Amino acid sequence: MTTLTAPGVTVARPSGSERVPAADGLRGLAALGIVLHHAAFVAGVSLRPDHWGALFSRLDVGVPVFFGLSGFLLFRPMVARLATDQPQQGWWRFWRRRLLRIFPGYWVAFLVQLAVGAVAVLGVRGFLLSASLTHVYAGPRALSGITQSWSLATELAFYLVLPLYAALMVRLTRRRHPLQRILVLLAGCVVWCAVSVLSRAGALALNGRWQTNWRYTVFANADFFAVGMACACLAVGAQLSADLERLRATWFARPWLWYLGAAAAYYLTATQLGLGRGLADSDAQAELARQMGYLLVAVGTVAPACLAGPAHASSRALSWRPMVFLGTVSYGVYLWHQVFLSAPSSRRGLLLAVFDWQLFHAPLVPMFLLAAAGGVLLGSLSWYLIEKPILDRFR
Repeated sequence: MTTLTAPGVTVARPSGSERVPAADGLRGLAALGIVLHHAAFVAGVSLRPDHWGALFSRLDVGVPVFFGLSGFLLFRPMVARLATDQPQQGWWRFWRRRLLRIFPGYWVAFLVQLAVGAVAVLGVRGFLLSASLTHVYAGPRALSGITQSWSLATELAFYLVLPLYAALMVRLTRRRHPLQRILVLLAGCVVWCAVSVLSRAGALALNGRWQTNWRYTVFANADFFAVGMACACLAVGAQLSADLERLRATWFARPWLWYLGAAAAYYLTATQLGLGRGLADSDAQAELARQMGYLLVAVGTVAPACLAGPAHASSRALSWRPMVFLGTVSYGVYLWHQVFLSAPSSRRGLLLAVFDWQLFHAPLVPMFLLAAAGGVLLGSLSWYLIEKPILDRFR
């Protein structure tokens, strides 16, 4: 193992590939949150004018958590290589791996759900746009196909940008001390947040309202990815510097405070901003405030899950084997649960049809439990039969 001899730097070169089981567990919880969010809409609970309706209507906050975890897991090995003068992974290899992670499972879920009427597209062009995950850039087709697949289009854009950004950081930090490189990278995360805020404010200034597909772009969501990227910088920096390790240990000595802060941010965002329910948009100012609230939730959940360490009770809970398994198959859960809840052609999803429940008047608890169980079953089949074999084949 090569050593680093700069003052205050340990001998080990961080690889950035160490498994963080708590991050897997958090991903599984975020996936369940999305299922509950959609189940609450179909059941009509999130449309109620009371506090419960407000709380259930904002569970799409799971998507920013997904983005934060992606930023952490994908940027961490890049930070480790950059900080220790190791060559970055080739762009094409990185992009190929990411495309294989997204598209095979997505195409199967999309085609099957389209065939059974669980999703709808707007003509041949809409089909091609949804199949290529470019529908978010095509006006009213942004939420066609698998509704939540807009976030996959955002992820794809992040995958495109990230290795290019890492290459830029290599050039900017070439002659700097390893820890100075970490500081520059952290400053870069602040820039990502600024890009998000300024781009959303720019969309507001140009449109006068929040009716734009810009919200689905990687630029508008850059702050969520930056949360995980900053965590990656701190994780690698803590391996390089005893001072940063002490700082990490101090900040995350009580991770429950972070989770409590995330819960408070979620409650205030959901109940105090007067946000629209269901598919209704809020005004631009409320949407910008919602973005800030979601950012705080992402910080308060992603940071302790990634940085607190395995000794804490919260990390052990998230690292519980069933939680890690749920995180492992969460992509499939995310893709498949809609088949149980919605069918645009008939406005009656599978559960509504089987149990003769009425749209917006269905029992939430059994609907959520059945949709979650079905999503886990189909997500597991997707992982073991499609996603994992392809990833193993093309390592």
